[in-house]
Amino acid sequence: MTRFEYAAIFYGILVAMAIEIVAARVHRLLAAGKRVRWHWMAPATAINSSLVVLGEFWILWSDRNQWTGTYSFFEFLPSAIGVTLMFLTAAATLPDEVPEAGLDLKTFYFDNRRHYWGLVGAYFAFNIVLNVVNLVRFGPNAVWQENLRWMIGDFVGLGTAGLLFAFRTYWVHAVGIAFGLISLLFFLDAIRFS
Repeated sequence: MTRFEYAAIFYGILVAMAIEIVAARVHRLLAAGKRVRWHWMAPATAINSSLVVLGEFWILWSDRNQWTGTYSFFEFLPSAIGVTLMFLTAAATLPDEVPEAGLDLKTFYFDNRRHYWGLVGAYFAFNIVLNVVNLVRFGPNAVWQENLRWMIGDFVGLGTAGLLFAFRTYWVHAVGIAFGLISLLFFLDAIRFS
């Protein structure tokens, strides 16, 4: 097995766990029937987080041929931390359980917003730090230009997460969530590999 294949096992497990936790929570919400008062924001963040997790795996797969040379545990660790943060964001999107008294997803979303958007912000901030370290480490080259492109997206994501963490205003969240989903879809569509 190659180094990438060993790392891909770890990434694949966390990606599967993140998708599974979102799917299981959607199932619980659907099974609860009328005890759930539906609202679009929490499910939209679940879709967003699931797409980010799948997108990160897609990006790692597209970079699989760049895993040459030797790597230490501490060179692997940042990627593991990033994928773990993505798992935590997916886990924070929907409620663990539906109480017998019922659940309002709009109330859940706004009560949970700092937890969720704090994790999203931590993920993007961590990516920015990693990209800055890579820019310093490798200097100006083709990889540097690619990292700069990723950093722009990370800064936009961090700014969006920061706004949604700080403000409770409905329209700010509606615009922020829609902007995040649309931006993510365009970003993921641009990632191609053969």
